[in-house]
Amino acid sequence: ENVPPPREEEVGDLRAEFAASGAFRDVERRRYRWDVTVTADQWIDVLGTMSPNIALDRSVREQLFTRIHARIEARPAGTVTHHLIATLTIGRT
Repeated sequence: ENVPPPREEEVGDLRAEFAASGAFRDVERRRYRWDVTVTADQWIDVLGTMSPNIALDRSVREQLFTRIHARIEARPAGTVTHHLIATLTIGRT
């Protein structure tokens, strides 16, 4: 399914679970966002590690990757930027 990634505020966290366990106090969530710019070759390498792509028929996957590679190469910088978000939930015991 081709859907955009969630926005930062849509990414869940484990604060409720931490608090409900009774094992933690002062539970906080921290989010870290960073951008990684990659070449077409690097992006294809990343896509090749994702289960939905691995599950595709080999010829379909190769055709998909060829088209994606060409689209990235056609961009002015020949790169694509991947936006990453990590959520850290912490609490005191």
